[in-house]
Amino acid sequence: MTKYRCESVTDVASCKVYIEVFYPADSHQVFRTSPANFDTHEAAEREFIQFANDVLPDFTSLPADPNNQGWVLGFAVVKNSPWHFGGIYAQEEMAAHVAANLGGDYEVLYGSHKEDSDDFMRISR
Repeated sequence: MTKYRCESVTDVASCKVYIEVFYPADSHQVFRTSPANFDTHEAAEREFIQFANDVLPDFTSLPADPNNQGWVLGFAVVKNSPWHFGGIYAQEEMAAHVAANLGGDYEVLYGSHKEDSDDFMRISR
């Protein structure tokens, strides 16, 4: 099972609450952020499961990398500088959609990802 760490944060401008998701769980870099549309931290916590189902990749549905135990194969969203692993997806189109939403220097590469880490190796297909 993929492990995320989530924190609810109050937006200073709107006084609304949003969710920051960190992956891997010990990361200091935000993996995804929800819109600031919750009235309270409790409401954000109650709605997190729906947010997670909508935007967080399910790494467990990806094929195992036969050459690396504990790694999965797919289309990753990455930024090289500074390094940020934005997720890995079974479908290249989904990865491209996520990369476009993240903006900047994100690209889609096929390869292998070590679950519960931000490790990724590009693989030629």
